[in-house]
Amino acid sequence: MAKELVKLKFFFQKIELRMMQGEISVNSQIGIGSEFMFTVRISVQSSCKDDPNALIKYNSEVISNTSTDSRIEVLVVDDHEINREIVFEILTPKGIQVTLVKNGYEAIEKIKQNSHYALILMDIQMPGMDGFETTRIIREELKLTKLPIIALSALSTDNDISKCFELGMNDYISKPFNEIKLLNALYKWVTPNSNTDTISLSQTSIIPLSQHNIARIQGIDFNLGLENLGNNLQLYKNVLKLFLNNHKNFYQKFKENIQIKNSDEAYEIIHGIKGVSGNIGANSIYESAKNIESLLRKNDLEHIHELLPALEQQVTQVFNAITEWIYEKNSSHISVNGFINQEVLKSLMNEFAESLASNHINAYLQVNELKKHLTDYQDEIALIEHHVLQLDYESAWPVLQALAKKINIILN
Repeated sequence: MAKELVKLKFFFQKIELRMMQGEISVNSQIGIGSEFMFTVRISVQSSCKDDPNALIKYNSEVISNTSTDSRIEVLVVDDHEINREIVFEILTPKGIQVTLVKNGYEAIEKIKQNSHYALILMDIQMPGMDGFETTRIIREELKLTKLPIIALSALSTDNDISKCFELGMNDYISKPFNEIKLLNALYKWVTPNSNTDTISLSQTSIIPLSQHNIARIQGIDFNLGLENLGNNLQLYKNVLKLFLNNHKNFYQKFKENIQIKNSDEAYEIIHGIKGVSGNIGANSIYESAKNIESLLRKNDLEHIHELLPALEQQVTQVFNAITEWIYEKNSSHISVNGFINQEVLKSLMNEFAESLASNHINAYLQVNELKKHLTDYQDEIALIEHHVLQLDYESAWPVLQALAKKINIILN
């Protein structure tokens, strides 16, 4: 995972420099290290032309402010990895630079290091320093009174929402949220620049379930979950995997805390699962979690015990269905007994070809999807991935054509 994140970060840095008519390259040697080199085109003030020292000072100032001038910077504060992943994957393709932190302490440190954030998306319930206290420090101690802060929370009572505004937050987005809700709120407070994709989200089309050539996931509203994530199927798969990994012991932990009457910890657990389950379309878990959360607010443990069997059944059903789809049935869509399903593979490769033709950054995610399934053609995939990372889509195209011909796939 770390290796893939480094590749992706380099990929986006290359895009940023291309926007500034520059280039970046890297030379790496195992056991020695990596050397990064970049060029960037900048204008020179007339007062600097005859003074080399002034020119150095001017260039340093331009480079230090490059990220501020070229892209909107957003700080996301949320203790749940899934929520951070969703926000990151929704915003970065729109040309927005995203910094992720998991609590209030980290947020304050990031703000002290970088005063150029255009906006903060702030979760409310976090361990240690919650969103309310973090906002208070930003407003009162750091004196950042004009920095837009949008609450991003599963808290939904009138008192909670009122408290957000009383502490100086500018807006509120309830969890579960979707791409349209998130970007509409963000653009309300931040003016998009020339590097920000501002395509009207109200015109985003929902892809019918049948077009994905996959089975329904029992206990999950697939179309709702996919819509929440901007119809990004690969992101949806990644989020479902995180959901399984991060919450596999959810029910047992929650039940144990209810049995020992640890209401505070039980509340944190059920509150977290509520927001996440809503985002992925696990409606039955979401509704149960919502009801249990309401009872915990009243410290009504007796009625919570009555709801536990249904919650356990819902969690078991959803987790088993996701596991079967991702790790069993999903892989069989690509290959069965070693033979590749040509129709599905043809669709994947043509989507990738379209991204290459339009110079779309989705090419990076798509080549990773192909790599998972074309295990017998790793040399070709590795070469394609190399070209994509270098943003050399023209060189990737003939390699893809040759690979398609080898496995009898016709590209549109």
